[in-house]
Amino acid sequence: MMQLESARVSFDVFIDSQSELDLVCESTTLVDTRRVQVGSGTKNLFSTILQPREYVDKKFPLMSEAHIMMRKDEVPVVTLVLMHSRVLLLYDWLNDAKSFVLLSTDFVPKYRDDQVRYNANGGVVARMGSVPLEQQQTLALKITLRDSDLYLLENPSIPNSCAIVATTNAVLNLNDADGLISANLEIQNMSVGWCCMQDEKRTLNQCSNEFSIAVSMSMNQVITPITEAPKGLPSLAVKRHSVEVTISL
Repeated sequence: MMQLESARVSFDVFIDSQSELDLVCESTTLVDTRRVQVGSGTKNLFSTILQPREYVDKKFPLMSEAHIMMRKDEVPVVTLVLMHSRVLLLYDWLNDAKSFVLLSTDFVPKYRDDQVRYNANGGVVARMGSVPLEQQQTLALKITLRDSDLYLLENPSIPNSCAIVATTNAVLNLNDADGLISANLEIQNMSVGWCCMQDEKRTLNQCSNEFSIAVSMSMNQVITPITEAPKGLPSLAVKRHSVEVTISL
């Protein structure tokens, strides 16, 4: 459940078949209302997923923005911005949030149902290769974090759970152009600490100095020209990922 204390929603449609949905919140809170966690069946004692960041006795105003740009015959571009936020990283909640954001869209990739033909050749099934399907892009996502605290809980079902706390400024870009997922994560600065959730302010300890990380991940697509129909059982194409990581301390 999202509580919007002060927010502005706008929807603009342009003459070039382009539309934009904007949600700008000056004060918001995101609460997990589920009674038990999916899979474990245990109760989550920390139900406030998103709230304003606090430091010592100072409470920062939380700013959050969501923008969705839609163009004709193009994938929607989703942009999320969080500033001065405190976010609990619960895997099942993040997975549900991702499914909700990608649940419905007016953009439907072109699809062609080419049937793969088989014929018998000396008792061995031979595949008659059809024209490879052209993969269409279905996702374009950008997430920006500014002066935000990310909490990774050890066990959300106990009140004195330990947590890893990361204070960061970061930008994440994710897309699947040509059906291949690629991601770029730029952590401009980050410091890591830990605390006990029962008494965060007194137990918070910093474990590292500030550092920066740049991570780039892409999938290599190896296309081998087929001169004749392959024989035998169908084979699975091996997907390969390329990851580049740069760390500055």
